[in-house]
Amino acid sequence: MECFQSYGLYRTFYYDADPHDGKAVNPISRQAIDFGRTGVANRHRALLDGLELVPDFAVRRGETLFRGWKLGEASLRAIQADPSVPVTDRSFVPNIVQKGVDMRIGLDMAALALKRLVCAVALVTGDADMVPALRFARREGLRTYLHTMGFTGVRRALKAHADIVVP
Repeated sequence: MECFQSYGLYRTFYYDADPHDGKAVNPISRQAIDFGRTGVANRHRALLDGLELVPDFAVRRGETLFRGWKLGEASLRAIQADPSVPVTDRSFVPNIVQKGVDMRIGLDMAALALKRLVCAVALVTGDADMVPALRFARREGLRTYLHTMGFTGVRRALKAHADIVVP
C-alpha cells in the first residue's frame, strides 16, 4: 500500500456506550428512576442509531454499569464551603460508568495496523489509557495523529506516542 501519496478515509470509528437502561431508587427521596426512559437517554440512543447509518462510519459500543450514587460536584463544593448546607435528593447523582470502550479502540487500532488497512490513524482523546494503543500503532508503522480537544492536563506519555498532536 502506497501510503504517503494521498490519504483517503478508510472509515470513521465512533466509540461510546448505549445509555444505561436500568432502574434505581434515589437514596434520599426514595423516588424510582428509569435511566433508559430519560430524555438524555433517548437523545443519546438516537444519536448512536443515526451515526450507524452514516456511510463510512462505524459505531463501536461498550456497555454501561450503574455503580450506585455519589455526591454531585456542585453539592460537594457547596458542602466544602459551608458544612451546614443540607443534603437533599438533588445532592446525589448516579454513578454510571462505561466499560469496554478503551479495549475496543485498542483492538481496532491493532487490527488496522497489523492488517495494513490504513497508513495513519487519528485519535481524538485526552485519555492516557490510550497510550498502549497509540504506541502499538506507531511501532507498527502507522502515522499517528492525536487531537486532544483542547483538554489541558493531557499526560505527556500520550503526546509522546503521537507523530502529530493537535491541541
